[in-house]
Amino acid sequence: MPVFQPMAEPEVQQAERDLLTRRAGDEAAPATEEGQGNTKIGKRELVDALERTGWVQAKAARLLNLTPRQIGYAIRKYGIEVKRI
Repeated sequence: MPVFQPMAEPEVQQAERDLLTRRAGDEAAPATEEGQGNTKIGKRELVDALERTGWVQAKAARLLNLTPRQIGYAIRKYGIEVKRI
């Protein structure tokens, strides 16, 4: 049976920073602390992710390290017509 080993404080802080970052091109950009809704994603990047995932929003969200809610907001923001397959 595996034994639970709590992480040291620096490891916890790094894990939290990793959760707050998202992929943006080749560099990781930290998400804003004030509002996670301020995550910037381009229309082309969003459409590419949706096409690669067969227009499944939850999969596209995971691919972009966003929440499905953020994906839905971006789709409405850019006026993207979701393809039903």
